[in-house]
Amino acid sequence: MKSKNPKSNLKTAILRFLANKKPAGYTVSQITRALRLPPKEMERFVSEVISELVTDRKVSRLQGKKFGIPEKEVFAEGILQVTKSGTGYVRLDEATELLIAEKNLRNALHEDRVRVSVFPKKPDSRPEGVITEVLERSRTRFVGVLESGKGFAFMVPDDQRVHRDFYISPKNLGKAKAGDKVIIQMEDWKNPNFNPEGRVIEVLGRAKDLKVQVIAVARGLDVADRFPSSVETEAALFPREITPDDLAGRLDLRSEAVLTIDPEDAKDFDDAVSLKELDNGNVLLGVHIADVSHFVRPGTKLDLEALKRGTSVYLVDRTIPMLPEVLSNNLCSLVPGQDRLTFSAMMEVTPAGTVKSADFHKSVIHSQRRFTYEEVQKSLTTGTGDFAPLLQKLNRIAKVLMRKRFKNGSIDFDSPEAKFRFNEKGAPVEIIKKERLDSHRLIEELMLLANKSVAGFFTGYLKKHRKPALYRVHDRPDLAKLTALQSLAAGLGFHLDVGTEDETGFSLQRLMEEVKGTEAENVISELAVRSMARAAYSPENIGHFGLAFRDYTHFTSPIRRYPDLIVHRLLQAYAIEQKTEPVYQVQYLTAISERCNLSERKATEAERESVKLMQVEYMKSRIGDVFEAIISGVTQFGLYVEINDLLVEGMISVRDLKKDFYNYQENTFSLVGERTGHTYRLGDHIRVECANANPARRTIDFIPA
Repeated sequence: MKSKNPKSNLKTAILRFLANKKPAGYTVSQITRALRLPPKEMERFVSEVISELVTDRKVSRLQGKKFGIPEKEVFAEGILQVTKSGTGYVRLDEATELLIAEKNLRNALHEDRVRVSVFPKKPDSRPEGVITEVLERSRTRFVGVLESGKGFAFMVPDDQRVHRDFYISPKNLGKAKAGDKVIIQMEDWKNPNFNPEGRVIEVLGRAKDLKVQVIAVARGLDVADRFPSSVETEAALFPREITPDDLAGRLDLRSEAVLTIDPEDAKDFDDAVSLKELDNGNVLLGVHIADVSHFVRPGTKLDLEALKRGTSVYLVDRTIPMLPEVLSNNLCSLVPGQDRLTFSAMMEVTPAGTVKSADFHKSVIHSQRRFTYEEVQKSLTTGTGDFAPLLQKLNRIAKVLMRKRFKNGSIDFDSPEAKFRFNEKGAPVEIIKKERLDSHRLIEELMLLANKSVAGFFTGYLKKHRKPALYRVHDRPDLAKLTALQSLAAGLGFHLDVGTEDETGFSLQRLMEEVKGTEAENVISELAVRSMARAAYSPENIGHFGLAFRDYTHFTSPIRRYPDLIVHRLLQAYAIEQKTEPVYQVQYLTAISERCNLSERKATEAERESVKLMQVEYMKSRIGDVFEAIISGVTQFGLYVEINDLLVEGMISVRDLKKDFYNYQENTFSLVGERTGHTYRLGDHIRVECANANPARRTIDFIPA
């Protein structure tokens, strides 16, 4: 070992030793002793050399902590998913998922595309593997809290699925200091024996500042909260008023009674409605949508930035818009008392809710009244107030449409949402369940009808002219997930049939009706949503299972969703201009769909995590308080419990279930005491005490009360 290249000599010695001992596996300590090297001085060096041999695929990492000469390795590729507990999974197909123990993640991170060496499968055990190569990084920027060590600093990631802290050398700190919430750029990370290195590229503020924590949620998911100056400059060039040239060729609806109905705190009003009774007993229902495509033209900086964002993001205390404010809150917003450019779907609807015809026009409206949902609800209840007769008629047709939709098998996943009341410092002081009103359903049904009508036009036009379009699709649920939901529902006293697509849809609909108003409603609704496929954008129309629509798209929110903007451009080309050549090729629409599907997932996660952050922040003031809760999840690690009136979920660790040792029973979704037989089941009621609330980790710990 006194050669000029001790590492090369050691590699040769290790390979020779393992080859002679084949096929047994040996630990680093065993190899060090076998080569008669001093363990204290050499064991770490031997470990480093073995890691290089594993990277070079000359040595295999076996199960446990053993290494050996590879027999005939089986490799697989896929996207790594890491849980908050540090365990990884790589899905190979619908039925096969590789387990990756934390020690075998090596230098791979959550959502990286990786190459995996698959271990020989043992009987009655799930397949496992070790990551041998990172093929593609999902991201290289991370958000977390900067902490200091002796002569160096490190960043602890906010995302618990990122299982390594980042070492930050003094030269890469910039102006950041311990206790700051920072964004770091990951430097090259080849040696998995050491933590990755990072460079601070932005300081968001002090980590304890609640507003900083909220924006960190978005930035951690690559959601930009500021527009590039070039985009703001382009947006600022638009005239502040509608010009006569803008009105050319438009259907003039400015004399019609057009109304907007939106949340109280909304600033971007992208839809308005109207209704006119016809001599034949039908009604002409108008859904008027902000004509964003008039302003945001293909290939402009505005267009490319909107595509990059994909959607507006609604955090718990702010909105991160897809378009700059001059458009989203002004020119494109259908504010009352102002002429606004719109794209109108004019639908003749019978009293039974059948659409006799649907026409689409570039139009101009002048909204006569902006209503909040609460104002409309009061008018529907009392029959008084501005435009009360019109609102009553709109409500009647909406209810007809809803009944017809449910009769056809549409499922109502009415999951409750949390709303917060904040103090002057922006801290949450109250959590309120959002109430779903008839006024919400009124607008929902009219928007669904407009979206369905546009998609129906696309389908008919495609058959005739073979032009590609963009749809909002929802595949039927996975059978395994439905079977699991069936078992869960049965355990809580409810019934679900799993059969054909239609039978399953109607059975899910009945299940949602059965649980409505019961204490199990939140649990069953959440589990049902999890069993569903994810709705997505696609040029391939496979229908929408959840809505029971053969044709469906998104047309009604182009201020906040990029796919709606694409749909407007397609509709103008096909319905108004009658173009014979395709506006977009199928390959481009597929790429747009994939990008927007990813943006939507990130936005949903950011919104959910920001709500969770505020819930945890609120529960900091309730530590020691006792609550009535329901068991919303059961794992081998403990119980997830939800406080119904607060929609707050936390965990009781299995170690806090005193007086017995509890075993997890997967088939009954329960924890059963070995000695007493006491059982904790999904859906059971339980009194709990809030023991801890950690905003940094966004976790709440409960103990049995």
